[in-house]
Amino acid sequence: MIVSIDLGIQDEAMIAVNWSSTKLLELDISSTELSEQALIDFFSLVPKLTYLAVPFCDGFTDKVI
Repeated sequence: MIVSIDLGIQDEAMIAVNWSSTKLLELDISSTELSEQALIDFFSLVPKLTYLAVPFCDGFTDKVI
């Protein structure tokens, strides 16, 4: 499954999805304003993610990596 997320997504929407029940492999969260904590929580639920695009994503910090 490939997902591309447009501008304007908020932490609440990202956290509301039951990501652990998906078969998500690739994700594009370019230019989103997701917080560092939302990204940390998200990545703990999708361990099989093979591709991630994050240009201009302010919440993507060293802590998230």
